[in-house]
Amino acid sequence: MKVDNILNIYHTGEISKLDFKGLKEVSYVYHDKNGGKHNLGTFDVVKAQKWKKGSSIYKKEWKKIKVGKDVRYYKYDIGKVPLIKLKLPISYDKNGIKITLKDNTDREYINPEAYACLLGALAENDYKDVAINGFTSKDGTGAPSVSHYNGIAGDFRYLRKDKRNTALHINTSPNDLDVDRTEKFIDALIKFGWSSFYSYDIILNKKTFRLKESHTTHLAHHHHHLHLRKENFNPNYK
Repeated sequence: MKVDNILNIYHTGEISKLDFKGLKEVSYVYHDKNGGKHNLGTFDVVKAQKWKKGSSIYKKEWKKIKVGKDVRYYKYDIGKVPLIKLKLPISYDKNGIKITLKDNTDREYINPEAYACLLGALAENDYKDVAINGFTSKDGTGAPSVSHYNGIAGDFRYLRKDKRNTALHINTSPNDLDVDRTEKFIDALIKFGWSSFYSYDIILNKKTFRLKESHTTHLAHHHHHLHLRKENFNPNYK
């Protein structure tokens, strides 16, 4: 009996639903508005411990992980979560569909459904300078981050007006931020299931604002990256 391992991604913002129990690999197919199908790779599925919470403060009976000088603690949850390892960088350009993702991470693991939603969002705009700062690690913790466990939360660099693939600190160089393109990228992520983000308040032309204010929250240390929050992540299933 053939096991369904294809995760379909639709230009409408929907994805198909898979049962990952016992699944060894998953393949991704993007369906464009003209009825075209695009094979976007096959990935091995690994199972990691599911985590309930992360903290930088000692917690009894939580798993301790040390990364460099940083020590973090993670609370065990029941069961396992599926993850796949990203194949970076991504450079797909066929029949009018362009998907590009630059590599700037060692947190290369991601929830398989989150990856489907990310591919769909990237296909919305043919940006060539989107750079990922990471989702999670193979053990599912994402250490030293305390919010990247289970592979749904992810970080991305802000998009620059000059379209260079370099870091941008919007607190010190707000004029270099491409507000229009960055907000369109956020719109695409919203379309495919993310609904809340951490960002940073921007002062531009003596006015303070925040990217997509109804969906973002100002948070310290997020002046150089947009954080896709795991809270309220809800893929739209077809």
